[in-house]
Amino acid sequence: METQNLITLLGIAETDVEERENINGTKVKCWHILLRTDRHSGTPDYEQIYFTEKTEQELLPFVKGMPVMVIGKMQTAKDFKTNRVLTFVAADYIGVVQGEGYELQNDVKITGKLGKGIEYRVKKSGKRITNLMLEVPSVFRVNTNCYIPCICWQSLADKAKDWQVGDTVELTGRLQSRDFIKKQEGAEDIKRTSYEVSICNMTRL
Repeated sequence: METQNLITLLGIAETDVEERENINGTKVKCWHILLRTDRHSGTPDYEQIYFTEKTEQELLPFVKGMPVMVIGKMQTAKDFKTNRVLTFVAADYIGVVQGEGYELQNDVKITGKLGKGIEYRVKKSGKRITNLMLEVPSVFRVNTNCYIPCICWQSLADKAKDWQVGDTVELTGRLQSRDFIKKQEGAEDIKRTSYEVSICNMTRL
């Protein structure tokens, strides 16, 4: 099966570039930047971007507030010490956008097999939701795959709820972030951020 995994972002750097020795526990010498894109509603989404010396662009002094373009692949990495999974972008290209005539962009195109975790639910508001996990090759671990969390609503959720693990799916959407509060017994609640692909259109092949 031929897979496709492409994300194109044009956003604003929310941090300066930081050198890192790992990505959520996976040992990789890399650099990190937090990017911000905005939905049509004005709600901001934040994207975790990692890139290495293998990117096509020379390392530039990216600083907070700069408009930055990223082309890369959706990835996940699990920290086996904490069991937390990070959804992020492995950049193939990253560069500063020159001038002022730009528009923020957030486009995802993925073709892959459905992994475990197809979950359909109806919220109290009546909104119907299906959560999916899409399998794609790992960039940093040879001969392994990672699973990209995706979410769809209403008619798309109805269509996807009866699909099976192993089905091949082609989808387009955007990478979105969502803050939530994790409750802890006997300890202070923790604010965390999850990342997932919000599906605009999808087809089972």
